[in-house]
Amino acid sequence: MKKIKFPSTTILILGGLGAFWLAQIANPGFNPIGIMIFLLIPILIYEVLYPESELDKLYDPGKPVSTEDEEPVGEKLSSSELVSEDTA
Repeated sequence: MKKIKFPSTTILILGGLGAFWLAQIANPGFNPIGIMIFLLIPILIYEVLYPESELDKLYDPGKPVSTEDEEPVGEKLSSSELVSEDTA
């Protein structure tokens, strides 16, 4: 998977302030855009503090996880269980 280069925090702050500035001059519809840009900043800070490579070390999706409590997949049904004759 390719690494994505995130914009810097300075660019996000300037973009949010620019959206609020455009909302006052042109159209109030830019207010939600500025809010969404400012709400993106904590998400990007979280990505910097907890990079995905550390999470990959904890959980590898390609590695099967086995537990002893599970029943075997091919176990035969007992005659006391309610199963139609067509599916058995």
